[in-house]
Amino acid sequence: MVNLLLIDPPWFVFQNIPSSRVSYGLASLAAVLRQGGHKCIIYNGDFGLLKPPYSQEGTLINFERYRENLKDDSLFWRKTRENLKNIIVDSTPLIVGITMPTAKYEIGVRIARWIKKEFPKIIITVGGPHPSIQPLETIKEESIDIVVKGEGEMTFLELVNAFEQKKDIKGILGITGKNGSEVFDNPDREYITELDNLPFPAWDLVYDFKKHNPLDFGTVFTSRGCPYKCSFCASFKIWSRKARYMSADRVVDELRYTRDKFKVNYFHFNDDTLILDQKRVIEICEKIKNRDININWQCEVRADLCTSHLLKTIKSAGCLLVNIGVESGNEEILKSIEKGITLEQIYRAFQEIKKAKLRVLAYFMVGFPNETIDTIKDTIKLMRKIKPNYPCWSIVMPYPGTKLYNDAYQKRLIPDKIEWSYCFHHLSAIYLSKNIPYDKFLLIIREIEEECHKIKVKESIKTAIFLLFFHPVKLVKKIGRLCLDFCNVQISKERPFVN
Repeated sequence: MVNLLLIDPPWFVFQNIPSSRVSYGLASLAAVLRQGGHKCIIYNGDFGLLKPPYSQEGTLINFERYRENLKDDSLFWRKTRENLKNIIVDSTPLIVGITMPTAKYEIGVRIARWIKKEFPKIIITVGGPHPSIQPLETIKEESIDIVVKGEGEMTFLELVNAFEQKKDIKGILGITGKNGSEVFDNPDREYITELDNLPFPAWDLVYDFKKHNPLDFGTVFTSRGCPYKCSFCASFKIWSRKARYMSADRVVDELRYTRDKFKVNYFHFNDDTLILDQKRVIEICEKIKNRDININWQCEVRADLCTSHLLKTIKSAGCLLVNIGVESGNEEILKSIEKGITLEQIYRAFQEIKKAKLRVLAYFMVGFPNETIDTIKDTIKLMRKIKPNYPCWSIVMPYPGTKLYNDAYQKRLIPDKIEWSYCFHHLSAIYLSKNIPYDKFLLIIREIEEECHKIKVKESIKTAIFLLFFHPVKLVKKIGRLCLDFCNVQISKERPFVN
């Protein structure tokens, strides 16, 4: 048996944004390792350093706070080190695994360096989107011993078994590593074909899991892989372009297990393409109803797949909210980003969503290389016309591995070296829209923020009226959150995005 510590680095909390949702990827990995006879602890770096009420994770971020809190003498970084030291001393892990999305790369590296300095015998592995896409760059970091690339469960299990049995790791598929001064980059591992064989996520291995809100364990992934070719997305680099699915029975078994063991009554289906196989989704919904699972949930949808029958079916099975990627209100922009949808399909989808009486969160993006003031205004007009309950705007960010990144790099729109912690879709640190003067771009962003705030206020009033009659205690909590949101909006008007 090998002792392991899996770390999801803090990020939101370093910006004074409370966040406690646990990584599904680490919970799945921990479950596979436990099944293989090993002992794991999952550390969620964001949890517990700030107290509720919880802010909304999709709002604009005071990124300067993040930079300040990375300093050695900051309270959050000091507390993070204390927590990790206590866990490491108590659990004596042979191996530490750190997940690193691009935005968390810098803080992840800082944690790796600190652990290597304090506990030099610990083997440090990293995985997740950024190391998987840029393994050779990542392995240059002195504190990192091994990069686990792509889908990590089987690769990491084989790696841990090899260390337990003191075997050579150089032949393990799906890793990049070091042998002294030599770097080896092994071929990728084949994808898991039978997702049903994966154990349920090990939420109980989360450090202090009993102190978490049950909603923190409400994420589900029922499929992997996406056939679409959106230029801003690198999901296919991790999961491939071929969709692989869990069976309807396996999905509903996991929902029931998580509901019963962890008291979760609201789930987020985080699949890129949940509704791609509509027959399977309908089967899942029928089983949710027939087996009296009695939950509510939300999921991601695509405009070209939103049929009346499908939307009514998911509504009947407890779905309350759908998240839809609109991205732009301009046909030429939609074509250039290879979204694969049209404005007509977007309009039709919103009509069907509202007929099904589902709430809708709509994602919009601004700042594409061919963006103009007129194309952004088209997107604002579209938002006003389709009237989503929850509009969510992002600035285009060229993430590594995307076509957008490769094209922008070739056109010298981004520098040779990038500070990866600035790569987040609410920052404008990497500005691609050269057709728009930067100061005018920021003014447009202010307009968008004010427009979104108006929609948010209207939605909050509707919710408040409902709570007044049916859940008055919840209304008091809602008012507190509204006050917090109002303060955040006033701050964002003064400094809407980092520049």
